[in-house]
Amino acid sequence: MQPVWDVNACLRHLDNAGRRELLTREFPPFVWVRHNNLVANAAISCTIENSPLSVHMSFIILQRVRRIVSVVIDCLQLLVAGSAVPPLDTPAPLPQNSHMPGPTSQNSEPHAKPLPVRFVERIGQATYNQIEKTKAVVSFIGGATALTGSTLAWIGRALSKKEARIGRQHIFSQMVRVGLKSIPIIFLVEVFIGIILCLQMAPTLKWYGQLERVADIVAIAMFRELGPLLAGIVLSGFAGASIAAELGTMVEGEEIKALRAIALNPVRFLVVPRFLATVIMLTMLTVLADVIAVFGGFLTSVFILDIEPERYLAYTRIAVTHSDFISGIFKAAVSAR
Repeated sequence: MQPVWDVNACLRHLDNAGRRELLTREFPPFVWVRHNNLVANAAISCTIENSPLSVHMSFIILQRVRRIVSVVIDCLQLLVAGSAVPPLDTPAPLPQNSHMPGPTSQNSEPHAKPLPVRFVERIGQATYNQIEKTKAVVSFIGGATALTGSTLAWIGRALSKKEARIGRQHIFSQMVRVGLKSIPIIFLVEVFIGIILCLQMAPTLKWYGQLERVADIVAIAMFRELGPLLAGIVLSGFAGASIAAELGTMVEGEEIKALRAIALNPVRFLVVPRFLATVIMLTMLTVLADVIAVFGGFLTSVFILDIEPERYLAYTRIAVTHSDFISGIFKAAVSAR
């Protein structure tokens, strides 16, 4: 094993000619060379320019290959003996019999755990994390189901017993908050949905010679599926977030505990009015969303696709049935829960 040469120390007091002679005659093609705290086993080619000397490492690919081979060897040692693999960004360690300065200790760092032990630990940790996530999901579903059941129970009591009344003023105020303030967003979203459906389906229908059938697609899609779906999404994003934030603030401010302290049920006074307002207004907003989407498709068909208004309205009336309308309303009422 050849010694490790310090290029800086060797070339510090030599001129250009002496540096060239030293590098060409003293260094063999493959030696251990340390330059700027970098150990590399590579061939050296030196270009003597104006001071300072720039030492270029040729065959840099050999250095990378050596690093890869060392990593592979360390991985094999890990599999066989359970030793740790050094990170890729650290320089490779020198042999024990080298002349590098500085003390070397074989037991300076504790050995890592064997591979089978770490493998079992990782499996156990992953299993524990998955169990915790499953418990959280089950707890959330159970809490939501219990809250829904309690809300429906209080609604049933209010309908059957006079003493368990629900304030109408609270319901009306929540209806204004949940429904009326959501109308501009519903109008903006649904009118563009109708326009997009017409523009996307028109080329295909025109190729078949059935351009007027775009009215059927818009009407059926909106009344059956898209109307209640988009209305529910907009309502949950606009009003649902504010309701959740309000109730969460009440919980943090211990207002819920105050209601229970004076023998008032929080579900009856806080949840039931918001629940009823959401169900009623989502149903109405679904009807409004269907009409607005059909109106957007009507404008696009008449002014862009050159379809006669009478034909568009006639195809819409033929395509939409009572079952489509009722199914959309039912989906809206169920999704409000």
